[in-house]
Amino acid sequence: MTEDRKSLYERLVEAGCQTDSHESDLYVRETETAKQIIRDFESEGGISNKENFRSERDGQRWIELPFAFKPFWDARSRAAPATEVEEDETLGPRM
Repeated sequence: MTEDRKSLYERLVEAGCQTDSHESDLYVRETETAKQIIRDFESEGGISNKENFRSERDGQRWIELPFAFKPFWDARSRAAPATEVEEDETLGPRM
C-alpha cells in the first residue's frame, strides 16, 4: 500500500460512516455507503476479511473488519521501541 493511499478506516470515517472498535478490530455500521467503500477498497487490492453480524447492543447490522482500526496501529508504531541492535555482555547482540 502506498503512503498516499487512504486506509479503509480513513475512507469510512471521511464518508461519515458510524464506526466502533475493539483493540485493532474495526466495526462499521452496515450501510450501502460502507459496503461500497469496502468493495472499492477490495477492488484496489485491499483485504478486508470482513464478517457481518447483528449487534446484541443496538440490534443493528454491523461489519467486523479485523485488524483495520488504523488508530490502534498508529499508536502501536509510535510506542514501539527503537530497533537498534544493542550489545549485552552475557547474551550478545539483541534487538
